[in-house]
Amino acid sequence: MESIHLIDFLNIIKKKKILFLNFFLGTLTIALAINALQKPVYKTSVEILVERSQPEVLLTGEGYRFSVDKTFFQTQFRLLKSDNILEKVINRISPDIPPSQKISLKEKIKSSIIPKQIPGTRIFSIIVVGENPEWVAKVANTLAEVYVEENIEARIKASSQTFVYLNKRINELKNKLERDQKELARIEQSAGIYTFISGKSGSLESSKLEDFNSRYLSARAERIELESKLKEFEKLYKEKKYSELKEIIDDPVISDLSAQLREAEITLISLKKEYLEQHPEVKKLQDKIRILKQKIEEEGEKALARLKARIATLKSKEKALLKSLNDLKKEIATKNKMVARYTLLKQEIATTQQLYEALLKKLQQMDISSPSSYINVRILTPAKVPSKPIKPKKVYNIVFGLIFGLFLGTGVVFLDEYMDTTIKTPSDVEKFLSLPVLGQVPYSKSLLKEPKLLYATEEKNIHILESFRILRTNIQFSSIDNPLKTLLVTSAVEKEGKTTIAANLAASFAKLGKKTLLVDCDLRKPGIHKIFNLKREEGLSKLLLTGGQIDDFVKKTEIENLYVMCAGPIPPNPTELLSSHKMDKIVNEMREKFDMVIVDSPPSVSVPDPVIMGSKCDGAVMVISAGKVPRELYIEAKKFLEKANVKIIGTVMNNLSPEIEYYYYYKRYYYYYPKE
Repeated sequence: MESIHLIDFLNIIKKKKILFLNFFLGTLTIALAINALQKPVYKTSVEILVERSQPEVLLTGEGYRFSVDKTFFQTQFRLLKSDNILEKVINRISPDIPPSQKISLKEKIKSSIIPKQIPGTRIFSIIVVGENPEWVAKVANTLAEVYVEENIEARIKASSQTFVYLNKRINELKNKLERDQKELARIEQSAGIYTFISGKSGSLESSKLEDFNSRYLSARAERIELESKLKEFEKLYKEKKYSELKEIIDDPVISDLSAQLREAEITLISLKKEYLEQHPEVKKLQDKIRILKQKIEEEGEKALARLKARIATLKSKEKALLKSLNDLKKEIATKNKMVARYTLLKQEIATTQQLYEALLKKLQQMDISSPSSYINVRILTPAKVPSKPIKPKKVYNIVFGLIFGLFLGTGVVFLDEYMDTTIKTPSDVEKFLSLPVLGQVPYSKSLLKEPKLLYATEEKNIHILESFRILRTNIQFSSIDNPLKTLLVTSAVEKEGKTTIAANLAASFAKLGKKTLLVDCDLRKPGIHKIFNLKREEGLSKLLLTGGQIDDFVKKTEIENLYVMCAGPIPPNPTELLSSHKMDKIVNEMREKFDMVIVDSPPSVSVPDPVIMGSKCDGAVMVISAGKVPRELYIEAKKFLEKANVKIIGTVMNNLSPEIEYYYYYKRYYYYYPKE
């Protein structure tokens, strides 16, 4: 994997500098526009202290401990933005404002208020923001004054309401006390009730009630327990589980017989493991078990009869006790109603008397003209007129615009680079096509507009011509043992500069002293004749159609040793002409008469002509315009040529941007290359 250096990133940014600058300068322009268009915003604040206050509790007279819960400040913040307070603020700062404008001003003030508690303290600040520094200070101070005044008024109003409430409540308690005392005296006049209340007969009645209740509950519990035992006994007796009867009823005879039966059954199980069913010992033990079961059944019948008799006795006793208990309860209930009423009245009188005296004392001590003990807020620090705005933050916006624009521009450039699937560098050629780069022709605006022969103006294009000399040398060294005499120049698509490359490469070979022929085999869109200002009609297609000598169609150029054969008239069937045997003979004859033949052909992807001519030539080079065509087309063109056994000796990178690092290395190198 190739290592990536910082110079690679810088080259990408430099290559796409227009895209980078568009986003960078656009972001910076937005930041400057924000600074210019945004109105200045000012901020000020007033601090309010919530002080400890010790108002007395209504009845006890003790002071309560001051505490601020989590919802206290949130409640105060809502009050600050209430319509009542905001209307008073508006009446003070703008007393002459028309009623129709009050609503908008109220909303403006409400949106400009930002209350905030200072953590860990009983202080909160009222922050006001706006476009006018004097206005925000005036609103903040007026709002704080109105809030404190509202707090004082609320405390005074609460004190007045308390005073009225106390008077009303004292009168109600006084009337109730008088009514209860009269009813209590009436109840005490009843002699029987008085004796019961005084405790002379109350304790006796209570003892009798407890005795009857205890006896009744005891008989009922015993009866329930025996019935449960009877039910379980009958179930086991019916299922003939005699060994478990001793656990239900406490009968020594049944317990003894059950133990013997259990022992005999265990012994029988052991004997059956040693003897057969008819063995005397087994039979003897089985007879013993049968006798024991009969005895248990007999004793069980007796025990069952005793248990039923006991239950019947308990039911009769329980019924008698329940009747006596209910009669006594009715007698006591009648007396208890009067006692309960008497006791309740005494308690109510005591409570009412205590509450009456406490409220009366509080009313006498209360002084509603001195509410200062209830005031728990005051202005700590008034608001000042701000000297400078908080927005816009011009320096911050510019710095942020620079940084964000730098990152945005870089990100967009690299995203565009990532999405770009064209071949841009020689390393891309080697990576995706596995072909050597024989030459690198730098970008030239003049060559991009129209094909031209650079050797006609050699002094002006010396650095570009040097790239063709290097290309020529690399072509020669690509086949030292079998020197190339015919070379096809093609590309994947049109307008990649193959005609310009072919013409200047042919001129380069001619400058070396080789007799060179440049043949225009692009019979669809020929262009060689335009470069050399020749007539196209006398050319290859006419030679193929009419016949004749090659020399009659070859034209000498101004450059020594360089000859050109134009395309001729555009035929309707160029593929058939190029694939004919006559074309094979012409190519062979060109090999004999010239040292080097350069063939310019159409693009490889669009038509089969390059495949046909490539098979007739000694080798082929593919022109690749840097950053223009998706690499998939070059891969496809390579497959077409290789499928026809065309020998691709390498590629030529055309229009190579000066930002590409490879061209920098080349540009430094060519100064040391010997000139022809």
